[in-house]
Amino acid sequence: MYLSYDTTDKKDTYNKFNNIIDGKAFDWETKNTTQMVDVDSAVFNNEEEHFLKIINEEYRELSFSNLLAYFLKNKKVMELFAEKVLNLNNFDSDTYSIAREEKNIDLFISSPEHYIIIENKIRSGLIEEEKEMTKKILEYFGESDVKKLPPKAKELISDFKEAKTHYQTDRYYAYACGTVEKQKTNATISGYVLFPNYAQHSITQQLQNTLFKENYTPLTYEQVCSFFKGIKDCGILNAYENKYLDEFVRAMEIHTKDVDNSFEEEMKNRFYKKIMASNAIN
Repeated sequence: MYLSYDTTDKKDTYNKFNNIIDGKAFDWETKNTTQMVDVDSAVFNNEEEHFLKIINEEYRELSFSNLLAYFLKNKKVMELFAEKVLNLNNFDSDTYSIAREEKNIDLFISSPEHYIIIENKIRSGLIEEEKEMTKKILEYFGESDVKKLPPKAKELISDFKEAKTHYQTDRYYAYACGTVEKQKTNATISGYVLFPNYAQHSITQQLQNTLFKENYTPLTYEQVCSFFKGIKDCGILNAYENKYLDEFVRAMEIHTKDVDNSFEEEMKNRFYKKIMASNAIN
């Protein structure tokens, strides 16, 4: 777009734009508009280091999945987690197992009544090519022909071919279904995808209509973090588990916020502290 003084323009765009360039449209140079920092009313965040931050693992799914699995090995914690967070009321905490990265599933929890899939997503996506899904499901069961797969797994592969979008979590569900059929159990299958709160915008309407319509439920880090904060003083953790609970909770907190602004908050804290230190010297 080109503007000149002789351009016919009822909105006087040329002169207005010129005034902005010359600084005439604003009183920045004639008036101090800088907002004063009120240190007395400033809110300081606790800058205590937690071990995931020290080792630069605070955004890595693997570390959080490992910690979550560690605490869920406590039978009472698992029972409460299933009830309060996963909304499973009849979870048998006497006979269950937790597998990490079984068939690439972040947490695969199995009991006589329930097979639970928890997929942890911090900085990764869910989309996958349909051909890769079929190939991996065949590998899961050690088969080379789709016809030899357990009926439910074979049925899901057929559904994948009709779908427009494919998610890696679908093959995890197919594996769980096939395993239930092979073991001839009546276990129900429940799938969950764990998101940071600031990533909830990535749960599109398409995801709601497909992945989260039947087989999976979205979970947030705020839900998980609130749960672990709630069990801190319940006396169900042993001394060794309790030792690391505070650090686990602090590490999760950056993923419970609506906006990922941890660097901004850290800089603000340091800025306030510099002002206070300067005031103390003066």
